[in-house]
Amino acid sequence: LYKGSAKDFLASVRDKLSKNEKMFIVTANPEAFIYGQQQQEVEALLLDEATTVVADGIGIVKGAKKIGVEVEERLPGIDIAENLLQYGNELEKSVFFLGAKQDVIDALCAMVEEKYPSLKIAGAVNGYVDDKDAVFEEIKKLKPDIIMVALGIPAQEKLIYKHLSDFEKGIFVGVGGSFDVLSGTK
Repeated sequence: LYKGSAKDFLASVRDKLSKNEKMFIVTANPEAFIYGQQQQEVEALLLDEATTVVADGIGIVKGAKKIGVEVEERLPGIDIAENLLQYGNELEKSVFFLGAKQDVIDALCAMVEEKYPSLKIAGAVNGYVDDKDAVFEEIKKLKPDIIMVALGIPAQEKLIYKHLSDFEKGIFVGVGGSFDVLSGTK
């Protein structure tokens, strides 16, 4: 569990993005850890050294404190998503969106093209496709710098983790309902 400040974390994400490094971010709320107790696959990805787990909610910050782990502050997934779009724009990187409904994806892409004109949209696929593994095969070919998956926890994390070792670079993050908020549909 990441214990430092949001500012320091976001700076490290930007640094990894600028250096074309790979990073898998899990924005954990209490539900994430419950899934970790119930599903061996989720436990494995949460405990993997290749995974960076951040406290998405205050429940994780308070729970960590109760067991003697000091977490400086919470870092909501929406903040990570917004900063990734900004950094991607500044660094002229590319992004792939997977998840949500088609109208949300369309609105999200329109917002990105308007607000982040230097961020290339490598691809965008709604979350209702049957073969999400085939989508990841396409993502592998496109080699985007940022991969945001909005399928809900733990499906998004499990899908990313399943394919993570096939990538040499990319900032991967499960963003839950963030597409709805970022696109302005909610």
